[in-house]
Amino acid sequence: MRLRVVRSLIYLLSLAAAASHAQPAESPGTKPADNSSSELATIPVQPLPEPAEKPKPEKDASPVQLDAVEVTASKRRQSTRDIAGSVTAIKGEQLEKIKAQGLADYIKLIPGVVLIDSGGPDGGQPIIRGIVSSAAQLGTQFTQQPVGIYVDELPFTDLYAPLTQPDLNPFDLNRVEILKGPQGALFGSGALAGAIRYILQRPKFDKWETKLSSTISFDEQGEGLSPVYAGAQNIPLFGDKAALRVVALSRKDTGRIDEIGRAEDVDRSRQLNGRILGSWEATEKLKLDAFYFAQDSKQQNSPAADNPERYDRMGQVTTARQSAFSGANLAVGYAFDRFNLLSSSSYLHKEIDVFSAGPLGTRDQTGDPDGDGGANGPGTEDAGNNDAARAPLMASTNGLVQEFRLSSPEGSDWQPLDWLDVQWLIGGSYQVTRQGFIQRSDASALPDALAPVDNSGLLPIFTPIGPVNGSRNTSVLYADLDSLAKESAIYADSTLRILKDWELTVGGRLFKTSIRARGFIEGAQTTALDAGRTRSEVDETTGESGINPKVALRYVINPNLQLFTLAAKGFQFGGIQLTPPLSTIGATSAASGYNPYKSSKLWNYELGLRSEFFKRRLKFDITAFYLDWKDLQITVPVPLTPMGEQFGLAIAFTENIGKAKSTGVETSLSVSPVKGLNFTSNAAWVHAVTTEDFNSSSGFVPAGTRLPASPRFQMSNLLSYSAPFTLLGQWQAGVSLTHVHLGGAFNSLQYNNPAGNTRPQGDYDTLDFSTSLSKTGARLVPDLTFSMINLTDVRGVAAVSSAAGGRDAGYFFVRPRTMLLSLAMKF
Repeated sequence: MRLRVVRSLIYLLSLAAAASHAQPAESPGTKPADNSSSELATIPVQPLPEPAEKPKPEKDASPVQLDAVEVTASKRRQSTRDIAGSVTAIKGEQLEKIKAQGLADYIKLIPGVVLIDSGGPDGGQPIIRGIVSSAAQLGTQFTQQPVGIYVDELPFTDLYAPLTQPDLNPFDLNRVEILKGPQGALFGSGALAGAIRYILQRPKFDKWETKLSSTISFDEQGEGLSPVYAGAQNIPLFGDKAALRVVALSRKDTGRIDEIGRAEDVDRSRQLNGRILGSWEATEKLKLDAFYFAQDSKQQNSPAADNPERYDRMGQVTTARQSAFSGANLAVGYAFDRFNLLSSSSYLHKEIDVFSAGPLGTRDQTGDPDGDGGANGPGTEDAGNNDAARAPLMASTNGLVQEFRLSSPEGSDWQPLDWLDVQWLIGGSYQVTRQGFIQRSDASALPDALAPVDNSGLLPIFTPIGPVNGSRNTSVLYADLDSLAKESAIYADSTLRILKDWELTVGGRLFKTSIRARGFIEGAQTTALDAGRTRSEVDETTGESGINPKVALRYVINPNLQLFTLAAKGFQFGGIQLTPPLSTIGATSAASGYNPYKSSKLWNYELGLRSEFFKRRLKFDITAFYLDWKDLQITVPVPLTPMGEQFGLAIAFTENIGKAKSTGVETSLSVSPVKGLNFTSNAAWVHAVTTEDFNSSSGFVPAGTRLPASPRFQMSNLLSYSAPFTLLGQWQAGVSLTHVHLGGAFNSLQYNNPAGNTRPQGDYDTLDFSTSLSKTGARLVPDLTFSMINLTDVRGVAAVSSAAGGRDAGYFFVRPRTMLLSLAMKF
């Protein structure tokens, strides 16, 4: 269905592009109605005035600069430099300039933010200020992710049991916003440590506009070229009161992981993305905005190597993976005389299918040489027991979000007193998410039925469902789980401007949550492990309520210098143990039991300084933070038998592990000594550790243990220069060099536990080089870019996954040295 939708969008895009050539040129009297900055979250009555002391910089060919950008992080339009808190935004046109294809290409530039990049599509996990309890791949932990992902108003962070989350290609985005620290007051439980918001480019009412982009990349680890084709078409309707915008993208990657003795580049992938947006100003006061988007990603096999040095592996189970997203939003805004009213209705759908195949005993696996995952059945090349064990997983998420919001008119303040201006916002929201999981495995022989399909990349052996071997048909194992999570809330936020130099922001969110989890496992494996019972079931309900306050104070010393301080609280959903109870667990781990686990709570305290001098040619910002985290949620393996973990026979539980803290400093320096020359340096020092001892079911965690995937130090440096190139007309040439340093970290929380499977990751430096040439002052604007990614071909380990019982780990690398050539056009 989604493939047909995306192909239809591509066809519509081609027709619209052809039609755009037949449109007459814009007349001088045409109303300039580029409403690309009008967000669904605000429905502004009039644009914000530009501060006199902050003129817009001239456009040039420079790459990403973390400059002042208007955002809606506070659900009101504000400049990032006018928010008492840590908000970073990167414009979409800047992301297109560096030919970014996903989070991995630009999140490294943001101080205090790192990415657990598992190499596959839609599998990356951003970490903000070290707040994470597990660095394992999505699907190996059933707790809510601490960083929320949003597409405009649409939340894509599961309230419970995440398996995948969208990593959007930034083509034709308006911007990407990165909100650091808990955003519980305005965004709820989906943003414990922060949030990443993809803000879509809105339709433009009075202008036909076409954007086309073709990017080809090549690296020596892959075979052939990896192309990305993208296009966008803006279509005005009904004069200057309505418009559509259609976007489509196709991406293929040749892969780079070889399986020794079987095949090369087994991790090939492809991705399709399409969206359609509409805007209509029905009257001067009534505005409607809507969008629908879909993304479909497929990967033929896991992108993990079994060693930290080479792009290869031995004897891995073939794992094919497909993830799909779709979502829609309708926003209706009405501007009354004294306030604005907004209704935002959202629907989301997520699904993931993972199919693993291999022999019953994977220690000597050599099977499935055709790399089809056994999907076509055993053939001449799949002879023997190579496909004897199969483990498919099917999961889906459906969600609804309804929000109503009242706010003070944008661009004007309520002034109850001569020395006091007030901007205010109140709202209510309701979110419900239903998730379903079906997991089974087929085994052709019962003697090895209890030997798990290890290293499958599907889920760890100690999954909440348990070790997976057999199927419902063969009565070895079949698991069916379902959850329903709800969150309702009312919230408020107000900013008081006192004597023009002080701003006090006070807000909070009163929430109520509930979760119901139901499921069962059955089959011969359950009978063998659970005292003869053929079926084990779980049906539990839990819920809680609370409040997330926020208070911030900003003092503008002068137009070039300001201070701010902030205190805010966030929370993370508690939940039900999804694993149905087995009688053997009681004797093995009384600590875990089957009790619901509590929600996590996080307080964030910040103190920051922002400064700019010499007409904004020199800017320096510094922020110190302290985060106090209680009741961390961690997924731990519990052996089914005394020797269970050694053989992979373990089931996962989620436990609360006490307390942790994260302290650190983030800095940003930007220098522009002459026009066109810019140097930017961003750095962060983060110390994220547990603060009390904890006896986990999987081992002892002492106080002072570093949280996983959290480097102590990270830095990015960007040097760029752009200048006119008039030899062949009005052209702009640019060149840039980017250096990124990521400090060392560990992939597991229990790295002080001798029985653990902790391995190092990070601790590498990369260099990227790029040069570009673009046409200016013309209706047709071409842009030609050549880049070298990872110039020194560093084998940086971006993430590590490890199985239970000391089995071989999976290593995920940063992109190897890659040549990239891109041609983009806008007309």
